[in-house]
Amino acid sequence: GSGGLGSTNPSPTSGSNGDGGWQVPAEFNALSNWQNHNPAPALFAFRRACAIWGRRDSARALDANLPEYGKLSDWESACFAADYASDDSGSARRFFEQYFLPVNASIEQGLLTGYYEPQISVRRVQDSFYSEAILTKPSDLSAQNRPRSQVQASASTVIGYGRPIDVFFMQVQGSGRIMFEDGTAVRAAFAGHNGHTYKSIGAVLIARGEMTKDQASKQAIEAWMAANGPAATTALINENPRYIYFAAQEISAGEGPRGSMGAPLEAMGTIAVDNRYHPYGTIAWLDTVLPQTGGDYIGAPTSLLVSAQDSGGAIKGRLRADLYFGSGFEAGAKAGVMKHPVTWTLFLPTGLALRYLAIS
Repeated sequence: GSGGLGSTNPSPTSGSNGDGGWQVPAEFNALSNWQNHNPAPALFAFRRACAIWGRRDSARALDANLPEYGKLSDWESACFAADYASDDSGSARRFFEQYFLPVNASIEQGLLTGYYEPQISVRRVQDSFYSEAILTKPSDLSAQNRPRSQVQASASTVIGYGRPIDVFFMQVQGSGRIMFEDGTAVRAAFAGHNGHTYKSIGAVLIARGEMTKDQASKQAIEAWMAANGPAATTALINENPRYIYFAAQEISAGEGPRGSMGAPLEAMGTIAVDNRYHPYGTIAWLDTVLPQTGGDYIGAPTSLLVSAQDSGGAIKGRLRADLYFGSGFEAGAKAGVMKHPVTWTLFLPTGLALRYLAIS
Protein backbone atom coordinates (compact mmCIF):
# COMPACT_ATOMS: atom_id res chain seq x y z
CA GLY A 1 0.00 0.00 0.00
CA SER A 2 1.01 3.65 -0.19
CA GLY A 3 -0.32 5.39 2.85
CA GLY A 4 -3.11 3.43 4.49
CA LEU A 5 -3.31 0.34 6.69
CA GLY A 6 0.27 -0.72 7.06
CA SER A 7 2.39 1.58 4.96
CA THR A 8 4.36 4.54 6.16
CA ASN A 9 3.88 7.02 3.30
CA PRO A 10 3.76 9.97 3.06
CA SER A 11 5.79 10.26 6.28
CA PRO A 12 7.43 7.32 8.04
CA THR A 13 6.05 6.27 11.41
CA SER A 14 8.05 4.37 13.99
CA GLY A 15 7.05 1.10 15.60
CA SER A 16 5.17 -0.59 12.76
CA ASN A 17 3.08 -3.67 13.42
CA GLY A 18 5.77 -6.10 14.51
CA ASP A 19 4.34 -9.25 12.90
CA GLY A 20 4.38 -7.67 9.44
CA GLY A 21 0.79 -8.61 8.61
CA TRP A 22 -2.74 -7.49 9.39
CA GLN A 23 -4.82 -9.79 11.52
CA VAL A 24 -8.60 -10.07 11.42
CA PRO A 25 -9.81 -10.72 14.99
CA ALA A 26 -11.39 -14.18 15.21
CA GLU A 27 -14.74 -12.53 15.95
CA PHE A 28 -16.27 -9.17 16.71
CA ASN A 29 -16.26 -10.12 20.39
CA ALA A 30 -12.49 -9.62 20.28
CA LEU A 31 -13.33 -5.87 20.20
CA SER A 32 -13.64 -4.50 23.73
CA ASN A 33 -17.22 -3.42 24.52
CA TRP A 34 -18.55 -4.25 21.01
CA GLN A 35 -21.73 -5.90 22.38
CA ASN A 36 -22.57 -2.85 24.55
CA HIS A 37 -21.73 -0.14 22.04
CA ASN A 38 -24.44 1.57 19.99
CA PRO A 39 -23.11 1.81 16.41
CA ALA A 40 -26.24 3.59 15.08
CA PRO A 41 -24.44 6.99 14.72
CA ALA A 42 -21.77 5.27 12.60
CA LEU A 43 -24.53 3.64 10.49
CA PHE A 44 -26.21 7.05 9.90
CA ALA A 45 -22.83 8.54 8.93
CA PHE A 46 -22.03 5.59 6.63
CA ARG A 47 -25.37 6.02 4.78
CA ARG A 48 -24.44 9.64 4.03
CA ALA A 49 -21.04 8.56 2.72
CA CYS A 50 -22.76 5.97 0.50
CA ALA A 51 -25.06 8.66 -0.93
CA ILE A 52 -21.99 10.63 -2.04
CA TRP A 53 -20.18 7.54 -3.37
CA GLY A 54 -23.32 6.62 -5.32
CA ARG A 55 -22.79 9.66 -7.57
CA ARG A 56 -19.37 8.33 -8.66
CA ASP A 57 -18.17 5.60 -11.01
CA SER A 58 -18.11 2.35 -9.00
CA ALA A 59 -15.02 1.16 -10.90
CA ARG A 60 -13.00 3.96 -9.32
CA ALA A 61 -10.71 3.40 -6.34
CA LEU A 62 -11.73 5.11 -3.10
CA ASP A 63 -8.27 6.64 -3.34
CA ALA A 64 -5.77 5.69 -6.06
CA ASN A 65 -2.93 6.25 -3.55
CA LEU A 66 -4.54 3.86 -1.01
CA PRO A 67 -5.28 0.67 -2.99
CA GLU A 68 -5.88 -1.38 0.18
CA TYR A 69 -9.22 0.43 0.58
CA GLY A 70 -10.40 -1.04 -2.70
CA LYS A 71 -12.81 0.30 -5.29
CA LEU A 72 -16.23 1.82 -4.70
CA SER A 73 -17.68 -1.44 -6.04
CA ASP A 74 -16.13 -3.26 -3.03
CA TRP A 75 -18.34 -1.14 -0.74
CA GLU A 76 -21.54 -1.30 -2.84
CA SER A 77 -23.26 -4.27 -1.18
CA ALA A 78 -22.69 -2.75 2.29
CA CYS A 79 -24.04 0.58 1.02
CA PHE A 80 -27.13 -1.09 -0.44
CA ALA A 81 -27.83 -2.99 2.79
CA ALA A 82 -27.28 0.10 4.98
CA ASP A 83 -30.48 1.65 3.64
CA TYR A 84 -32.49 -1.35 4.83
CA ALA A 85 -30.96 -1.71 8.32
CA SER A 86 -33.19 -0.45 11.14
CA ASP A 87 -31.94 2.50 13.15
CA ASP A 88 -31.79 0.80 16.57
CA SER A 89 -28.54 -0.28 18.25
CA GLY A 90 -29.01 -4.05 17.76
CA SER A 91 -29.87 -3.76 14.06
CA ALA A 92 -26.91 -1.43 13.43
CA ARG A 93 -24.59 -3.90 15.21
CA ARG A 94 -25.89 -6.82 13.13
CA PHE A 95 -25.45 -4.79 9.94
CA PHE A 96 -21.76 -4.16 10.63
CA GLU A 97 -21.20 -7.78 11.70
CA GLN A 98 -22.76 -9.03 8.45
CA TYR A 99 -21.00 -6.73 5.97
CA PHE A 100 -17.62 -5.87 7.56
CA LEU A 101 -14.56 -7.47 9.14
CA PRO A 102 -12.36 -5.72 11.71
CA VAL A 103 -8.73 -5.39 10.65
CA ASN A 104 -6.06 -4.46 13.19
CA ALA A 105 -4.65 -1.23 11.81
CA SER A 106 -1.73 -0.90 14.20
CA ILE A 107 -0.55 -1.76 17.68
CA GLU A 108 0.69 1.82 18.01
CA GLN A 109 -1.37 4.44 19.79
CA GLY A 110 -2.40 7.65 18.10
CA LEU A 111 -4.04 10.81 19.47
CA LEU A 112 -7.77 11.58 19.54
CA THR A 113 -9.02 15.10 20.19
CA GLY A 114 -12.55 16.52 19.91
CA TYR A 115 -14.39 19.28 18.07
CA TYR A 116 -17.96 20.52 18.00
CA GLU A 117 -20.32 23.04 16.45
CA PRO A 118 -20.58 26.06 18.75
CA GLN A 119 -23.93 27.73 19.30
CA ILE A 120 -23.51 31.43 19.94
CA SER A 121 -25.75 34.41 20.57
CA VAL A 122 -25.47 37.18 17.98
CA ARG A 123 -27.05 40.53 17.13
CA ARG A 124 -27.91 42.15 13.81
CA VAL A 125 -26.62 45.52 15.07
CA GLN A 126 -23.17 45.94 16.61
CA ASP A 127 -22.83 47.08 20.22
CA SER A 128 -20.00 47.14 22.80
CA PHE A 129 -20.73 43.54 23.92
CA TYR A 130 -21.59 41.97 20.53
CA SER A 131 -18.75 43.74 18.76
CA GLU A 132 -17.11 41.15 16.49
CA ALA A 133 -18.42 40.81 12.93
CA ILE A 134 -19.02 37.36 11.40
CA LEU A 135 -18.00 37.90 7.78
CA THR A 136 -18.62 36.34 4.39
CA LYS A 137 -15.63 35.76 2.10
CA PRO A 138 -14.67 38.97 0.24
CA SER A 139 -14.83 38.78 -3.56
CA ASP A 140 -11.67 40.87 -3.77
CA LEU A 141 -8.63 38.59 -3.38
CA SER A 142 -6.36 41.20 -1.79
CA ALA A 143 -9.01 41.93 0.85
CA GLN A 144 -9.54 38.20 1.39
CA ASN A 145 -5.85 37.54 2.04
CA ARG A 146 -5.21 40.14 4.72
CA PRO A 147 -3.92 38.87 8.10
CA ARG A 148 -6.49 38.80 10.91
CA SER A 149 -5.44 42.14 12.43
CA GLN A 150 -6.08 43.91 9.09
CA VAL A 151 -9.39 42.27 8.08
CA GLN A 152 -12.04 44.91 7.28
CA ALA A 153 -15.77 44.30 7.61
CA SER A 154 -16.41 46.81 4.80
CA ALA A 155 -14.88 44.36 2.28
CA SER A 156 -17.43 41.63 3.14
CA THR A 157 -21.07 41.13 4.07
CA VAL A 158 -21.73 40.97 7.82
CA ILE A 159 -23.82 37.90 8.81
CA GLY A 160 -24.14 39.06 12.42
CA TYR A 161 -22.17 40.35 15.42
CA GLY A 162 -21.02 38.16 18.31
CA ARG A 163 -18.75 38.40 21.33
CA PRO A 164 -15.10 38.37 20.14
CA ILE A 165 -14.32 35.21 22.15
CA ASP A 166 -17.34 33.36 20.71
CA VAL A 167 -16.56 34.32 17.11
CA PHE A 168 -12.90 33.33 17.54
CA PHE A 169 -13.71 29.87 18.88
CA MET A 170 -16.31 29.40 16.13
CA GLN A 171 -13.51 30.12 13.63
CA VAL A 172 -11.29 27.52 15.33
CA GLN A 173 -14.10 24.92 15.03
CA GLY A 174 -14.83 25.90 11.43
CA SER A 175 -18.60 26.40 11.70
CA GLY A 176 -21.32 27.24 14.20
CA ARG A 177 -24.98 27.90 14.86
CA ILE A 178 -25.71 31.57 15.37
CA MET A 179 -28.83 32.54 17.32
CA PHE A 180 -30.39 35.98 16.82
CA GLU A 181 -32.45 37.80 19.49
CA ASP A 182 -35.73 37.01 17.71
CA GLY A 183 -35.04 33.25 17.91
CA THR A 184 -33.86 32.91 14.29
CA ALA A 185 -31.05 30.35 13.96
CA VAL A 186 -28.64 30.21 11.02
CA ARG A 187 -25.59 28.04 10.39
CA ALA A 188 -22.34 29.92 9.83
CA ALA A 189 -20.70 27.40 7.49
CA PHE A 190 -16.99 27.42 6.63
CA ALA A 191 -16.46 29.41 3.40
CA GLY A 192 -12.68 29.73 3.26
CA HIS A 193 -9.76 31.44 5.00
CA ASN A 194 -7.21 34.16 4.34
CA GLY A 195 -4.32 31.84 3.49
CA HIS A 196 -2.27 32.65 6.59
CA THR A 197 -0.90 29.90 8.83
CA TYR A 198 -2.92 28.92 11.91
CA LYS A 199 -1.21 29.73 15.21
CA SER A 200 -2.55 28.37 18.50
CA ILE A 201 -3.30 31.11 21.03
CA GLY A 202 -3.05 28.42 23.73
CA ALA A 203 0.57 27.86 22.65
CA VAL A 204 1.14 31.64 22.85
CA LEU A 205 -0.08 31.70 26.47
CA ILE A 206 2.10 28.67 27.30
CA ALA A 207 5.17 30.35 25.72
CA ARG A 208 4.48 33.47 27.79
CA GLY A 209 4.33 31.35 30.94
CA GLU A 210 0.70 32.33 31.61
CA MET A 211 -0.44 28.70 31.71
CA THR A 212 1.12 25.25 31.51
CA LYS A 213 0.67 22.76 28.68
CA ASP A 214 -1.51 20.61 30.97
CA GLN A 215 -3.76 23.59 31.80
CA ALA A 216 -4.29 24.76 28.21
CA SER A 217 -7.90 24.11 27.18
CA LYS A 218 -10.72 26.14 25.70
CA GLN A 219 -12.09 26.68 29.21
CA ALA A 220 -8.73 27.89 30.54
CA ILE A 221 -8.27 30.31 27.61
CA GLU A 222 -11.79 31.70 28.13
CA ALA A 223 -11.01 32.25 31.83
CA TRP A 224 -7.78 34.09 30.88
CA MET A 225 -9.70 36.33 28.46
CA ALA A 226 -12.35 37.15 31.08
CA ALA A 227 -9.65 38.05 33.61
CA ASN A 228 -7.53 40.16 31.23
CA GLY A 229 -10.20 42.20 29.45
CA PRO A 230 -11.15 43.15 25.85
CA ALA A 231 -7.91 44.85 24.73
CA ALA A 232 -5.69 41.96 25.87
CA THR A 233 -8.17 39.48 24.36
CA THR A 234 -8.05 41.22 20.96
CA ALA A 235 -4.24 41.34 21.06
CA LEU A 236 -4.09 37.63 21.91
CA ILE A 237 -6.59 36.67 19.17
CA ASN A 238 -4.56 38.68 16.62
CA GLU A 239 -1.51 36.52 17.43
CA ASN A 240 -3.27 33.96 15.17
CA PRO A 241 -3.05 35.55 11.68
CA ARG A 242 -5.47 33.01 10.11
CA TYR A 243 -9.00 34.34 9.62
CA ILE A 244 -12.04 32.19 8.75
CA TYR A 245 -14.89 33.43 6.53
CA PHE A 246 -18.42 32.00 6.71
CA ALA A 247 -21.52 31.54 4.58
CA ALA A 248 -25.01 31.71 6.10
CA GLN A 249 -26.98 28.48 5.59
CA GLU A 250 -30.39 27.26 6.65
CA ILE A 251 -30.32 24.56 9.33
CA SER A 252 -32.13 21.31 8.58
CA ALA A 253 -33.56 19.69 11.71
CA GLY A 254 -31.05 17.43 13.44
CA GLU A 255 -28.40 17.90 10.77
CA GLY A 256 -24.80 18.74 11.63
CA PRO A 257 -22.48 20.98 9.60
CA ARG A 258 -21.03 19.53 6.41
CA GLY A 259 -17.58 17.97 6.68
CA SER A 260 -14.88 17.88 4.01
CA MET A 261 -16.56 14.88 2.35
CA GLY A 262 -19.68 17.01 1.77
CA ALA A 263 -21.93 15.06 4.14
CA PRO A 264 -23.49 16.46 7.34
CA LEU A 265 -21.46 15.35 10.37
CA GLU A 266 -22.98 12.86 12.84
CA ALA A 267 -22.41 13.53 16.56
CA MET A 268 -20.20 10.75 18.04
CA GLY A 269 -20.30 8.98 14.66
CA THR A 270 -17.83 10.95 12.52
CA ILE A 271 -14.18 11.88 12.79
CA ALA A 272 -11.82 14.23 11.01
CA VAL A 273 -8.72 12.44 9.69
CA ASP A 274 -5.64 13.04 7.60
CA ASN A 275 -7.10 11.88 4.28
CA ARG A 276 -3.66 11.05 2.89
CA TYR A 277 -4.07 7.88 4.99
CA HIS A 278 -7.82 7.23 5.24
CA PRO A 279 -10.27 7.91 2.40
CA TYR A 280 -13.47 9.73 3.37
CA GLY A 281 -16.35 7.42 4.26
CA THR A 282 -14.23 4.58 5.65
CA ILE A 283 -15.03 3.03 9.04
CA ALA A 284 -12.87 2.66 12.16
CA TRP A 285 -13.28 1.26 15.68
CA LEU A 286 -11.49 3.48 18.19
CA ASP A 287 -10.34 2.31 21.63
CA THR A 288 -9.82 5.45 23.67
CA VAL A 289 -10.90 7.51 26.71
CA LEU A 290 -13.86 9.91 26.51
CA PRO A 291 -14.98 12.69 28.88
CA GLN A 292 -18.24 11.68 30.59
CA THR A 293 -19.29 15.25 31.41
CA GLY A 294 -18.18 18.73 30.41
CA GLY A 295 -14.76 19.56 31.89
CA ASP A 296 -13.93 15.89 32.67
CA TYR A 297 -10.21 15.86 31.80
CA ILE A 298 -9.69 12.30 33.10
CA GLY A 299 -12.56 10.57 31.25
CA ALA A 300 -13.40 6.86 31.13
CA PRO A 301 -12.12 4.06 28.85
CA THR A 302 -14.51 3.74 25.90
CA SER A 303 -14.66 2.32 22.37
CA LEU A 304 -16.76 3.62 19.51
CA LEU A 305 -17.39 3.09 15.80
CA VAL A 306 -16.99 6.10 13.50
CA SER A 307 -16.79 7.11 9.84
CA ALA A 308 -13.97 9.33 8.52
CA GLN A 309 -15.75 12.27 6.85
CA ASP A 310 -13.83 15.43 7.67
CA SER A 311 -10.31 16.86 7.87
CA GLY A 312 -8.65 19.70 9.74
CA GLY A 313 -5.48 21.78 9.66
CA ALA A 314 -4.16 20.25 12.90
CA ILE A 315 -5.12 16.65 12.04
CA LYS A 316 -1.92 15.20 10.58
CA GLY A 317 -0.71 11.59 10.61
CA ARG A 318 -1.99 8.05 10.15
CA LEU A 319 -3.24 7.57 13.74
CA ARG A 320 -4.46 11.13 14.40
CA ALA A 321 -8.20 11.88 14.55
CA ASP A 322 -10.67 14.49 15.80
CA LEU A 323 -14.06 13.27 17.06
CA TYR A 324 -17.17 15.35 16.31
CA PHE A 325 -19.13 15.76 19.57
CA GLY A 326 -22.18 17.58 18.13
CA SER A 327 -23.65 21.07 18.57
CA GLY A 328 -24.02 23.34 21.56
CA PHE A 329 -22.59 24.00 25.00
CA GLU A 330 -22.44 20.46 26.41
CA ALA A 331 -20.75 19.14 23.26
CA GLY A 332 -18.24 21.97 23.51
CA ALA A 333 -17.55 21.34 27.19
CA LYS A 334 -16.62 17.73 26.38
CA ALA A 335 -14.75 18.44 23.13
CA GLY A 336 -12.71 21.15 24.88
CA VAL A 337 -11.09 18.63 27.23
CA MET A 338 -10.85 15.69 24.79
CA LYS A 339 -7.18 14.73 24.29
CA HIS A 340 -6.45 11.02 24.79
CA PRO A 341 -4.50 8.11 23.25
CA VAL A 342 -6.38 6.00 20.70
CA THR A 343 -5.87 2.59 19.09
CA TRP A 344 -7.46 1.99 15.68
CA THR A 345 -9.16 -1.09 14.24
CA LEU A 346 -10.34 -0.59 10.66
CA PHE A 347 -13.62 -2.07 9.41
CA LEU A 348 -13.34 -3.21 5.78
CA PRO A 349 -16.14 -4.77 3.69
CA THR A 350 -15.84 -8.55 4.16
CA GLY A 351 -14.79 -9.42 0.59
CA LEU A 352 -12.18 -6.66 0.50
CA ALA A 353 -10.80 -7.60 3.94
CA LEU A 354 -10.42 -11.28 3.01
CA ARG A 355 -8.84 -10.41 -0.35
CA TYR A 356 -6.46 -7.93 1.20
CA LEU A 357 -5.44 -10.34 3.99
CA ALA A 358 -4.85 -13.13 1.47
CA ILE A 359 -2.23 -11.06 -0.35
CA SER A 360 -0.66 -9.24 2.61
